[in-house]
Amino acid sequence: MGQAGLPAPAMRILLVEDSPSDADLVQQALQLSGAGRFDFTCVERLQDALARLGNESFDVLLLDLSLPDSSGAETFRRAHSAAPLVPIVVLTGANDESLGLTAVQEGVQDYLVKGQADGRQIARAIRYAIERKQAGEQLRQQEEWLRVTLASIGDAVIAGDTHGRVNFLNPVAESLTGWKADEALGQPIQRVFHIINELTRQPADDLVSRVLSEKRVLSLANHTALLTKDGHERPVEDSAAPILAAAGQVVGVVVVFHCVADKRLAQTVLAAAHAQAVSEKNRLDAVMESLPVGVAILDSEGGIVRSNKAFGKLWGKPRPQAQEVHDYAKFKAWWADSGLPVQPEEWASAQAVQQGRTVVGQLMRIETFDGAQRFVQNSAAPIRDPGGEIVGCVVAIDDVTELERAELELRRSNEDLSQFAFAISHDLRSPLNAVSSYAKQIAEEYGDKLGGEAGVYLSYLTSATDRMRHFISDLLAYSRVAGDSGGNGAQISSDEALRSAELNLQGRIHETRAVITHDPLPDVVGSSTLLAQLFQNLLENAMKFRGEKAPLIRVSVERGDQEWVFCVSDNGIGIDPKRIEQVFLIFKRMHGDQYEGTGIGLAICRKIVERHGGRIWAESGLGKGTRFYFTLPVRAVVGEQSSAL
Repeated sequence: MGQAGLPAPAMRILLVEDSPSDADLVQQALQLSGAGRFDFTCVERLQDALARLGNESFDVLLLDLSLPDSSGAETFRRAHSAAPLVPIVVLTGANDESLGLTAVQEGVQDYLVKGQADGRQIARAIRYAIERKQAGEQLRQQEEWLRVTLASIGDAVIAGDTHGRVNFLNPVAESLTGWKADEALGQPIQRVFHIINELTRQPADDLVSRVLSEKRVLSLANHTALLTKDGHERPVEDSAAPILAAAGQVVGVVVVFHCVADKRLAQTVLAAAHAQAVSEKNRLDAVMESLPVGVAILDSEGGIVRSNKAFGKLWGKPRPQAQEVHDYAKFKAWWADSGLPVQPEEWASAQAVQQGRTVVGQLMRIETFDGAQRFVQNSAAPIRDPGGEIVGCVVAIDDVTELERAELELRRSNEDLSQFAFAISHDLRSPLNAVSSYAKQIAEEYGDKLGGEAGVYLSYLTSATDRMRHFISDLLAYSRVAGDSGGNGAQISSDEALRSAELNLQGRIHETRAVITHDPLPDVVGSSTLLAQLFQNLLENAMKFRGEKAPLIRVSVERGDQEWVFCVSDNGIGIDPKRIEQVFLIFKRMHGDQYEGTGIGLAICRKIVERHGGRIWAESGLGKGTRFYFTLPVRAVVGEQSSAL
């Protein structure tokens, strides 16, 4: 019976037998053996079997060696080559001891002769074959894991058998000793790892022999040098340890060493740590627990396999168990921008295990299990096996509560500043309007009676109040940009923002006969009002500083790795490259009173771009037109990135 009293699943058997009567006998014998349930697929030719193995999954291959299209050892060799992970049991009429020995030596799990094996024996052979194959595959995976681990660590590793001969050399050991792995295999470790005492110049203690005889971890004495294959000398520190089987017997020796040419270590190397090459699980534990963010490892169903202390501390206690994505409903969270509850399938981890997506930086508000409210950034990335199948995911959740509070306080401060600027501008406009009104009234009622100089002074007064009024309006616009949040992550059309800017400038465009063209423009994240103002200021700047020809203005865009790069280019008078960095400074007027304006327009542009998390700069030359570049971030699209629940 299987788990929870359910019957065990039937074993899927691919029976390759060209005799229908023999195939029927085998099936009947197995079904009557009482050894479990069997699901048979029968074919008569090896070629048909190979096709089935390529497209279907089987627990075991029951193979005759006398087939119409193949016979003898070549039959199981071809089958094993086509499906090396499927265990093979030969059931044939050839009672050939030599052939049976060859078959077993080349990977066949058992060799049975027709007429000499009943149903129970065949069933037992099948079960043993499956179990041996599974055990062998587990051993292979463990050996591969160990090989990858030893090959990737920073220390040099040499392993040997009980005779002290090299059977493994990782890349670091190759580099330090000068021996290639294929050259070192089978050589005495003492020849490859040739060490001497730096002070006496005598051969160092035979560490390998001592380890094999004493069966304990040993370390090199101080002042030990490694002589490389080409005669160079490198100071090293190392340790050696016996490799013990499960029963405790010595099956080999491992030497772990590293070069200390740059500096000498002040303390004795922890021999056990270097000798036994701490397991990958322990390494992962150490890394996870040292991280300041919450980290969790999830299985393919989305269940939490393990998590670090920071993860547990962030969520509080008592934290319920999550065995699958559906359990995420127990974790209370709301999207920071919309305030809507986060649904189980919306969590980064759910998208990672269900869709294979890497999701970075989900900003949400959570309620911990001890009642606290926190803001977090939640990210997840899928974990795949060598075949590309998703076997789980890794999750990182970072507490950004203080950052969010600081941003909220900054937004409030900016709002206060904007309101203050508005109040000040209103208070300043009132006396200006009075001065301007009285000046115009004097000009209308007494203009004919005033002398020449008085009229000029009066025009100066009117012009100055008009400039001051424009100055206050621009300064208020600048303060409003500083207090704007940048759109709070809304998706907007930059194409529509440009059209809005052109509509606002229709009169100016007609007056200057400007021609404006543009590429197809993307959707971006930000404020449509601010982006329209950005385009409007840049277009107006291009039309203001035009040359003798009508303005030709081009808006283009290119996609970068993480940002859109916009360019607004013109054919105007250009800017001296030596002064180009000054154009974005507030109140900086590059041409004095030659052109109207307050020197705030480009400063507003810079502020708008920075509020959106971008950059702005210019390229120009006198008489060569100007190209203004600015960047806007690309929204973090789920699934495009090659990093919580």
